[in-house]
Amino acid sequence: MNVTTAKSLCEKEGSVLTTFENEEERLQLADALIAGLTQKNQKIGSMLLDGRRIPTCETQDLSVLRAFPCNDPTTAFATSDKHTDSTFMFKNWASGEPSSSFYQQSVLLLFDSKTKLNSYFRDIEACIQFTISPNDKRTKKLNDALCDYSKGPGNGATVDFWNFGAACGRVAEFK
Repeated sequence: MNVTTAKSLCEKEGSVLTTFENEEERLQLADALIAGLTQKNQKIGSMLLDGRRIPTCETQDLSVLRAFPCNDPTTAFATSDKHTDSTFMFKNWASGEPSSSFYQQSVLLLFDSKTKLNSYFRDIEACIQFTISPNDKRTKKLNDALCDYSKGPGNGATVDFWNFGAACGRVAEFK
């Protein structure tokens, strides 16, 4: 699923896209992801978490990405779930992440028989996924991912980057 689908799924459950805020929750989320993947006959895969690259850092400009706040994985992203402290989460990036990779696709736009425009669609890894991977430096860690794809278009065969679910949360209710 992509981020829009993930948020919609959470809303249907009366919750929001969320994340973990301590080691116990990180491990519980990993166990839940493993259980969900097992139900789908998968051993590896990812789930989407709350968090998006801040607007300043949604760029392919390396001079911006190499400067503060974009060069710091604890400040380059923000979460929207205000009931969860993301401080711990942002210290759990996989090795080499966030990578700020991007996908670019050429699109030919046809307006009429005479008017053609070659345009480029660009998408930067601005969202966050939590991954179960055969790579020990990546498993149960964060990866920056393309927001509009359920699996990366550049590495569609790499199942550990496919989004099979989402972490949804809501404030506890007491009755």
